[in-house]
Amino acid sequence: MIDDSAWNSQISLELNQQMAGYTSPSREKDHHHGRRGKTHSTLMLAYSSVAVHAPEDQLLSRIEADITGNILLHYRASCQVLGITVANKDMYLKLTLIHNVMEISCAILETRDSQEFEFSYKLELLGNMLDFIKQEPLDSLASPVRYKAILAIGHLSKLKPSLTMEENRELLDECFKSLFPLPPLEIMKEECETAKDALHIQSLYVTSLEALGKLMETLLEEAPTADWFQEMFELLRTWFSSGKEWERERALQASTQLLTAYQETVHSTF
Repeated sequence: MIDDSAWNSQISLELNQQMAGYTSPSREKDHHHGRRGKTHSTLMLAYSSVAVHAPEDQLLSRIEADITGNILLHYRASCQVLGITVANKDMYLKLTLIHNVMEISCAILETRDSQEFEFSYKLELLGNMLDFIKQEPLDSLASPVRYKAILAIGHLSKLKPSLTMEENRELLDECFKSLFPLPPLEIMKEECETAKDALHIQSLYVTSLEALGKLMETLLEEAPTADWFQEMFELLRTWFSSGKEWERERALQASTQLLTAYQETVHSTF
C-alpha cells in the first residue's frame, strides 16, 4: 500500500521534473501565457503524470480527490481574475486540461476495475471539452484545440457512468456544428501567408475529421445498438440538405465513417 507521504513524494518528484523542462503537451508554446497560468499548468501536468505512473491497485482510490480534484482546482484558479470566474481564452491552458483528461482516462481504463468504477468528474470534464469546442471560431482552423478536445471526449466516453442517448447525441451534434461549417479547405489554405502555414491547416483539417470519425466509432462501441446508429445517422442527415456544398461533402464523409463503424461493431454482433 502507498501511504500519503509516498503519494506526496511522488507528486513532488513529478512537479520538479515538469518545472525543470516545461513543454506543452502539444509542444506548441503560447509565449503570451503568464507566469501564474504557467505555474497552474505545470501543477496540472504533474498531477496527471502521477496518474499515469501510479500503481494500478492504488489509482482508483486516489484518482478523484487527490488527482482530478486538484487538477480542476488549479484550472479554475487560472480562470479567475480578481476572484471572478471568466471564460478561459488561453489555448495553452486548454491544451493542458485536454492532456490531463486523456492521461487520466487512459490510466483509469488500464485498471482491472475500470468498468465498475464511476468517475464522478466525467460530466464536468465533458462540459469543459464541449466549451472548448464551442469557443473555436467557425471561420478558421488554426488551433489543435478542436480536434484534441474531440479526442478527449472519446476517451471520457469510455468511462462510467454511461451517458444517455440524448447526452451522447448532444456531444456529437456539437462536434458536427464545430467542423462542418468551416470554410472549404482550399479557401483556408489560400488565406495562409506561407506554404508551411497552408500545410499546417491541411494537417489540422485532416486530423480533425479523423478525430470525428474516431469519436463516432467510440460512441457506437459504447452503445452498439441499431437505435443509436439510427440516431447518429439522423444527425448527419440534416446536413445533407445544406445549401453549402462543402458542408454536404463533410457530412457524406462522416456518414461513410459511421457506416464503416456500424459494420465493424453493431452489424458484426448479429
